[in-house]
Amino acid sequence: MRWWTIIALWVVATFAYGQPIELVAPPDGTDAGPILRGAIHRAASQPGSKQINLAAGRYVIESGHDANWFFVIGGATDLTLRGQGKDTQIIFRDPTRGGFLITSGARVAIENLAVDYDPPPFTQG
Repeated sequence: MRWWTIIALWVVATFAYGQPIELVAPPDGTDAGPILRGAIHRAASQPGSKQINLAAGRYVIESGHDANWFFVIGGATDLTLRGQGKDTQIIFRDPTRGGFLITSGARVAIENLAVDYDPPPFTQG
């Protein structure tokens, strides 16, 4: 069984009991997009207040929701994606896509984490 299958099963099990979803950064270089996207989708579709906690680490995002965005969060209410400060890093690998698109929701927060692109979307010089 692969690590992302184990995490995905654990995410479903913990969220069923109303507990915050806890995610651990995968090994560096592994695409964390599908796991994070799945956790956001599951949380957004549930009633009540939801929280996704990202442990410290690098979450490298290779794959996107579509050609324009890595993550689209639509219609979510009372959803918080929370990191552990500067030690929680989301690294987007495609500089032509936007990071997060939040639409038609209420009280959606992304907090306490660092977001960066590698490579950068532009340079000056």
